[in-house]
Amino acid sequence: MWSLLRFIKRYYHIFLFILLEGLSVYFISLNSYRQGGSITSFANNISGSVYNSIDGISSYFYLKNTNADLVKENIRLRKMLSSSYVRIINTVHQKEDTVYKQMYSYVDVRVISKTVTKRNNYFMLNKGSSSGIEKDMGIIAPNGVVGVVVKTTENFSLVMSVLHQDSKINVRNERTKTTGTLVWDGHHYGVGQIIDMPSSIAVKKGDTIVYTIRVYNEGEIDGYASEVTDYLPAGLTLKTGSTINNMFGWTQTGNKITTDYLSKAKEDTELAVPADYTPERYPYYTSSSNMLLAYNETIMNDGPHYHDVQVECVVNENATSDNLKNIAAITGETDSEGNNATDRDSEPEDVDTDNYNNVPFEMKNNIN
Repeated sequence: MWSLLRFIKRYYHIFLFILLEGLSVYFISLNSYRQGGSITSFANNISGSVYNSIDGISSYFYLKNTNADLVKENIRLRKMLSSSYVRIINTVHQKEDTVYKQMYSYVDVRVISKTVTKRNNYFMLNKGSSSGIEKDMGIIAPNGVVGVVVKTTENFSLVMSVLHQDSKINVRNERTKTTGTLVWDGHHYGVGQIIDMPSSIAVKKGDTIVYTIRVYNEGEIDGYASEVTDYLPAGLTLKTGSTINNMFGWTQTGNKITTDYLSKAKEDTELAVPADYTPERYPYYTSSSNMLLAYNETIMNDGPHYHDVQVECVVNENATSDNLKNIAAITGETDSEGNNATDRDSEPEDVDTDNYNNVPFEMKNNIN
């Protein structure tokens, strides 16, 4: 130990020089677009080479799973070959169809580095511009889309994962042919959201519906929604085995389901920081806080502070052509210290679901 300290003391000026040189390069890359781009490309090439070497070793231990995926993919592709079909000729004359053209081309790549646990995730591929890969190209895997290329070098590509706050993928419902946008809310890596879907979609028995319940604080003190209750209508059933329902911890009693996901006891649940967050405005708030901050009209330009919970349901055989009114309410609240508080807007268990007509989250359905 003493030998190490003497060595550092003897050559500290060299270490200090290296540190200052590194900081200089860092600040140049931040403040100069041209030099920053060159430095970033150089760093990507170096890190890509390192990751490529590491991936060459680690991929050996996953050959079994990789081969299994390749076999499934080959089977799917073989089914698409013309040799997999037989032509039935019912007429004497036949005109060859020349309408179809090649729409997509494919390049096989391998992921050599990735993240999945951050709010904004990326991964690196082992091929770049020399293999024909360009910015904004889509990346797919056997199970579907995984990201979009955002930067390339000659031999490597950086891809923005679908697990990213800026990822927006166009999707389509095969049954209804309606389109929407796939986004990720930053919670569970296995759960995404489809937004911008038309509000007039007709649902039928067996369809899955995900409701987002927004809980906000219009009061004058900080607090917690220690319990949220959803009063499911007869036409909806809580989906069993749902990743969403397990994540938010819903429990069911009759037609009522409850969760304490936003309680003080669940403070380790990571939620989004307020849009207008600064340490000065919210000195006691952290990204893992479930606290609902008191409403301050002068600084909360986007309205009261809120948190969201979700529930996944299935349309059952009791559904009719009437409105599926899914009503939720705060049925337990505490102050910032965890002491019981009173919600001035409502009283727990005092929700008239049969005569509750002024419901903002109401979806009209045509049950088929």
